[in-house]
Parts: sequence; structure tokens; C-alpha cells
Amino acid sequence: MVDLRWLACLSLMSACGGSAPTVAPHAPTELSQSAAKHSFPVHQRGTDKIVVEVGAAGGVLELDNGARLDIPEGALSEALTLTFAEGARTTAFSNQDFERALGPTLEIAPELSLAAPVSVSIPLAQLPEGFAPKDLALGVEVMATQQRAVGGQGTQTRWDYTTATSEHGRAQAQLTRLSGLRVQFIVSKSD
Repeated sequence: MVDLRWLACLSLMSACGGSAPTVAPHAPTELSQSAAKHSFPVHQRGTDKIVVEVGAAGGVLELDNGARLDIPEGALSEALTLTFAEGARTTAFSNQDFERALGPTLEIAPELSLAAPVSVSIPLAQLPEGFAPKDLALGVEVMATQQRAVGGQGTQTRWDYTTATSEHGRAQAQLTRLSGLRVQFIVSKSD
């Protein structure tokens, strides 16, 4: 049923040359593109490489192979572009009796110090036979302190180890500094 009062009001307005009231458009709150990008944590998933701008809100970067980089709020003091990718395989951990690589070799760049530790992790159902939880570590590739040119090209690196743990089916390590190079989860017997 049509409301006759509404029709009468419309007829009166058009007879008097009036029109329906207009509402002034609401000006949207403007945030700079950078502020809008970094006000909330970044959540990005990629096949084998993620390159994304991350700000102080932090976020989670995850590759299809299950590798994950968790960046807590406040770890970065300013917005910057991070790379999280599968890295070139390394043969640094090839002594099967005493040391083994676990999962993919990863690249995390750029080189920088962090205000709070980030967590890097990979899926890990179980440790290889003959290795104990205390043998789990994360190898972090760093520039060698004393480099020498090799045939006029390249740089020398070494692998430093940091403690890793196995929790809830994942190998995990905390980093307070990124070397800008590769990382590799390993098991390594020290004795």
C-alpha cells in the first residue's frame, strides 16, 4: 500500500520547484598511503618469494613450503621492504654423521638490527634419528670478518649458530639481527 502522505509531500515539493534535500558529501579521513599500509600488521603468503613493505605494526610472512617469519609489533622502528624467500641451497652442512640440514634454505633481507626478536620457523615433524632436541640450531650466514678477494670476485661468508627449539611440529628460532643473507635449520652434534 502506498503512503499517500509521502506522495503529497513529493507533489508539493515539485510544484514549488523544490527538490529532495541534498546531503553534503562526507570528506573521508585521509591517511597517507604509507600510514595506511603500516597501521595494521601485514599478512602475506607467497610461493617461494615475498617482497613486501612492513612497518612498526609487524606481521606474518609465510611461504608455501611452510616457512614462516613472524615480526612482532615494534620490532621495526620504521617501514621498510623485507624479502623472505627460498634461498640458494648450501653444502655447508653436509656431514651426515654429525650435522644435517633440515627443511629449505631461506633468505631474509635486508641486513638490520631489530628492536624486538623476530621468529623464523619451518614445519618439523621429528628430528632425524640419532639427534636430540639439544642438537637443533639455526645456521645464520654472515659476512666473514676478514674477507679476501677470490679471483677478484665474490665475498666470503661463514655460518654462525643460534639456538632453536621444536614446538608444536615446528622448528623455531628467534633473531634480534638479520644478516641479510641465508638461514638454515640444522641438527648438529657438538661432541
